[in-house]
Amino acid sequence: AMEGTIGTRFTLTGSGFGDKKPAVYVEYQKNPGQVKKVSAKVESYSDTSVTCIWTGVLPAGTYNLFLKPKTKGALPVSMGNFIIKNPIIENAVPNTGSRGDVISIQGYYFSSAKPKVYLEDPVTLKRTNCKVSDSTMDPITGASSLHFVVPRIGFNQQRLVLKNKISEVVSQY
Repeated sequence: AMEGTIGTRFTLTGSGFGDKKPAVYVEYQKNPGQVKKVSAKVESYSDTSVTCIWTGVLPAGTYNLFLKPKTKGALPVSMGNFIIKNPIIENAVPNTGSRGDVISIQGYYFSSAKPKVYLEDPVTLKRTNCKVSDSTMDPITGASSLHFVVPRIGFNQQRLVLKNKISEVVSQY
C-alpha cells in the first residue's frame, strides 16, 4: 500500500492506462451508501506509469485507490490502498529553550503546507502559538523537519503540539 499525506508524491505502475490523462482518486463512504471521491493531482502519465501528488484533506485512515483511464467505456482500476498518515514527531532539538530560541522538530508526514506548532501546558492544557519559520517534507519518504521560535513563556515542561490539515500530534518530552 502507498502511504503519505498532503504533498506526498506516488507513482502507480501497470498497463493500459492510456495516452490521455487518467483520473486517480480514493473513494470513501461519507454516510452509509453515500460514496465520495477525492482526487489526487496527476503530474505525469503514460500507458504504464502515472505519478501523482496527494492534495486531499481527509482524516487519517486507509482508503481504496482507483485509476480511471480517460478512454471511452474504461472502468476504474483498483490500485490497492492509499493510507493517509497522521503527523509524527520524532524529536525536538533542543527540547527546552527560552524566548527567541529556535527549536528544530524532526518527524514524518508534516505535509507540504506549513503546520502549526503550539506549546501546551500539561496541567491547564492551555496552548501557546509558536512562530514556524520554515518547514519541509520529502514528498517520497514523508521525512519532515521544521523550525519554530520559542514564545515569551519559554519552552520547558510543556508538551509540543504539531497540527496540520489532517490531524494533530501531541508529544511529551
